[in-house]
Amino acid sequence: MIIERDDIVVLIDEKGKRCMVNVDGKTRKIKGFGVINPQEFVGLEYGKKIVLGTKNVWLLRPSSYDRWGSLKRKAQIILPKDAAQIIVNCSIVSGSIVVEGGIG
Repeated sequence: MIIERDDIVVLIDEKGKRCMVNVDGKTRKIKGFGVINPQEFVGLEYGKKIVLGTKNVWLLRPSSYDRWGSLKRKAQIILPKDAAQIIVNCSIVSGSIVVEGGIG
């Protein structure tokens, strides 16, 4: 599959460092990868290995894991109405075993 303008590409270097980039033509500096112009990726195939500066980098399609991992989140409090929605959506009833995995 060919990379097109406005696609999202995941850059992965040889050490496994990952970065998601929108192919929008804007030159940007990315920590660990240097200054890049994603427009240069247009026309290349996903999975291709390229050289950015002195690093070998693979251009990959983002997985669900990549997309979820890039979302910005803040600490949240679960209010009673939120807890009720979670209980209903998870089909939790009297006698169900629930494991809580929160931190804090």
